[in-house]
Amino acid sequence: MSWRTRKKLKSWGQSFLENSLGWLFAPLEQNRKYTEETVNHELENQTKVESWKKAVVDASNIAGWEFNDNANTNESKFIKRIVENISLMLHPITPKVNNNLVGIVARMQDFKSKLQIRSCGVLMIGIWGGGGGKTTLASYVYSEFSRDFVGCCFVENIREKSSKNGLEQLQGKILSDVLKPNQEQVGGVEEGKHMIKDRLCHRKVLIVLDDVDHLEQLEALAGSHDWFGEGSLVIITTRDEHLLNVHKVDLIHKVSLLNKDESMELFCKHAPWGDRRIEDYEVLSNFVVSYAGGLPLAVNFK
Repeated sequence: MSWRTRKKLKSWGQSFLENSLGWLFAPLEQNRKYTEETVNHELENQTKVESWKKAVVDASNIAGWEFNDNANTNESKFIKRIVENISLMLHPITPKVNNNLVGIVARMQDFKSKLQIRSCGVLMIGIWGGGGGKTTLASYVYSEFSRDFVGCCFVENIREKSSKNGLEQLQGKILSDVLKPNQEQVGGVEEGKHMIKDRLCHRKVLIVLDDVDHLEQLEALAGSHDWFGEGSLVIITTRDEHLLNVHKVDLIHKVSLLNKDESMELFCKHAPWGDRRIEDYEVLSNFVVSYAGGLPLAVNFK
């Protein structure tokens, strides 16, 4: 043993004899200081710490894909399936909308001025009107806001489809579209109600119920606010304002008809003028536009 080593051992031994309790309780003191600093840090940054804890819990609850190597599964096909599923989640299929529709920009701005997607709670909005434009407006809203939600579903022509196929099929569509790639089967309307509430009550979803004409349809597809998670938005289009009041929606938006200039613009887009100038048909055009009364489907005669 070298003299340097002996000197160090001697200094450590002397130090231990002089302060033996300090050596024994040093780890406990360090642990106490660490605990104290941790508590102080949590008190000073309580909001941040709580958000971190919640993020960790949320991350641990996310279900992933499990690759079973023992099941002779092709790894490349497994990865391809994951990519397809994520693509569907990131790019939900939205109704086709025409960006050149007359008057849609003004009506979107009017709707968005009333629309307040809250950070908490569920918002149910009814789009009502006797003329056309309700489904078109709902499609534009769906297309613009769908990426802000975890799951989305646009249920078209409920009045027609519910009478032909039953409400169970529409309930299954909502569940399947939101819970992609799972395809959900509903055995009955009451079962469908419980399934929607149980599986969507913690999800921020965007649901559009188009062309509703009976209260039982709303009760089966969006019975109450607590069926959906915080921040969800449910849009209902209907010709019957009474349905919206009975269902206690949060806001009723009435779709305005086309004004004279918009009606003339739409009419001229579809009129078979041929090589003739529009001035040759000015009197007839004004008559047709006035007779249509601002109804888009009446002005668009094709």
